[in-house]
Amino acid sequence: MGFEWDERKNQECIQKRGIRMKDKSTLVKYTREELEHVPDETDWEKVDTMSDEEVYRDALSDKDAQPTDKTFWETAPLPSHLVKRSIQ
Repeated sequence: MGFEWDERKNQECIQKRGIRMKDKSTLVKYTREELEHVPDETDWEKVDTMSDEEVYRDALSDKDAQPTDKTFWETAPLPSHLVKRSIQ
């Protein structure tokens, strides 16, 4: 799975949240408390009027949130805290 830098999204993030997406190799971590203060931008009234098919189609139009298949999960690395290690 590749990564494509999106300067438009970077600028939107700066304007909406005052947070800069530093560069394409940087991961940003937030605490639970920080995430509680991020505003929900979902238009739930619109979602409630949509069929399941419409919601699914709209979700597929987001290139950053594509569905995964069985092969993806078979090869996805486990987070380090879930990797079982033997003691020798």
